Amino acid sequence: MRMLRLTLAVVAAFAAAGPLSIAADLLPPARPCHEAIDHYLDARLKDENVKPAPQADDATLIRRLTLD
Repeated sequence: MRMLRLTLAVVAAFAAAGPLSIAADLLPPARPCHEAIDHYLDARLKDENVKPAPQADDATLIRRLTLD
């Protein structure tokens, strides 16, 4: 289920970004999946001038991830 949510998030990010400009923008297929995802998300954040939030402490992370 976690992988499905992650995949849907990546697809949504690519759909929002529009078509890729050229094949040179793609990472080589030998790169691990998590590195490719991080690369494309970081590039999109940089394009939008959005700075990521600082890393949450353990208690905050658990609170955010826990469902009631």
